[in-house]
Amino acid sequence: MNDGEECARCAQLYVEERLSCPAIGRRVGLHPVTVRQRLDAAGVRRRKGRSRQTDPATIAAIAALTAQGLAQREIAARLGVSHVPVGRWQPRLRVARDFTGRKSNEGD
Repeated sequence: MNDGEECARCAQLYVEERLSCPAIGRRVGLHPVTVRQRLDAAGVRRRKGRSRQTDPATIAAIAALTAQGLAQREIAARLGVSHVPVGRWQPRLRVARDFTGRKSNEGD
């Protein structure tokens, strides 16, 4: 595939299928930076901001699990999401964490 074909394919996936640059890269075998370069070369105006939003049910679950004293990565694993949205939402929720019954890192 030549550069012109790569530009057209990347543009199609980005505009029509609304894939992210990393997702396009995985599909066509290019690094995300190269995908962005191909989109720029094709004259595609890139989207601003996040394309994904955290749904209200996940936010409620983050609040409940935070209140139980679970760590960000534990919450993320239980919910099947990245730790990033968990870390972004925890300060906004202002939920008091319950550390009772948790193991201490200190020796007894």
